[in-house]
Amino acid sequence: NWILTSGAQDSGWITPALLNSFAAGIGTPQYRLVGNRVTLRGELTTGSTANEAFALAAGYRPSSTGASVVFPCANLTSGDSASLQVVLATGATTPYFTAGSAVFIDGVTFTVD
Repeated sequence: NWILTSGAQDSGWITPALLNSFAAGIGTPQYRLVGNRVTLRGELTTGSTANEAFALAAGYRPSSTGASVVFPCANLTSGDSASLQVVLATGATTPYFTAGSAVFIDGVTFTVD
């Protein structure tokens, strides 16, 4: 197995349009593709749980055989657990959290085909 250590494709940070009353918190929600790995960062606030916050563009969606993938996240307001669901067909990215909370998406990372 070979590991590419330099010259990997890098999209730079992409700031998606936020939907359904979601807003940027401490860090602007963004995603980036380096090689075949997508990394998310930032904080989502204001929106309502189980509503789409933003969509990942084609080519930035997780490799999976299912309909969606769920990633654990941190809930910064209450300390409770939170999650982020990505629908593979549309790229819809939907956080699930305690009402009135902020969701920290740093550390969500996955590979793409």
